[in-house]
Amino acid sequence: DGSLLASASNNRKVKLWDPTTVEEKGTLTGHSSAVVSVAFSPDSKTFATASHDKTVKLWDFSSGMLTEKGTLKGHSKWVTCVALNHDGSLLASASWDNTVKLWDPTTMEEKGTLKGHSKWVTCVALNHDGSLLASASWDNTVKLWDPTAMEEKDTLTGHSGEVNCVAFSPDGSLLASASDDRTVKLWDPTTMEEKGTLRGHSKHNPKCLCTHGKYRSGYKANSKCPVRGHSDWVRCVAWNHDGSLLASASDDQTVKLWDP
Repeated sequence: DGSLLASASNNRKVKLWDPTTVEEKGTLTGHSSAVVSVAFSPDSKTFATASHDKTVKLWDFSSGMLTEKGTLKGHSKWVTCVALNHDGSLLASASWDNTVKLWDPTTMEEKGTLKGHSKWVTCVALNHDGSLLASASWDNTVKLWDPTAMEEKDTLTGHSGEVNCVAFSPDGSLLASASDDRTVKLWDPTTMEEKGTLRGHSKHNPKCLCTHGKYRSGYKANSKCPVRGHSDWVRCVAWNHDGSLLASASDDQTVKLWDP
């Protein structure tokens, strides 16, 4: 509901903030290395943190007090990203061990491992109803998976550089991917077809924070007439609340707003 903001840091801590009053609500400690990703459950009472210590931690905030619920262990290298599905019943984690792991946040048991990428997996995202999972990798591809059957559905190819981030639009009709090839690509998750390329981010930081907003932009892009914008690696993409706006962050030190 936007009442809480979490920030992850190389200092191994996660801070919680009230975005209205800009006051700090608390600090989470427990990871032994950099924390690089956070994900809230739909009710904001539980959230997950991913760390370079190869673990995912689950935290409880239901009572207003910060409590560690447990630690998910299984990855053999840095965990780069975590995502929760629409009802908080499934957690996905991406890792530099080239895999995505699926977990039950209630029992904290591993449900399975998705294997297929040939290089580091940098990001994972679930669509609006949890029926589709996307993973981004430094093998220059995005893979789509059925998280229930734990089967690969397809591989999206087209980027000429490492893919750093993926994000579904709120209604799940579009998937955006950000890459070191300086572009953002838009895909149709149903047909697996590329819808267009947003071209253009000018330099390099592998971590980012994505959130929702309520802004508008006049930029329009399609596959016939690509819009130029970024001049260096694109690190992150995020949609606003109704899917009418896409934001992209780049090493060219800019954030660009697009009308998809």
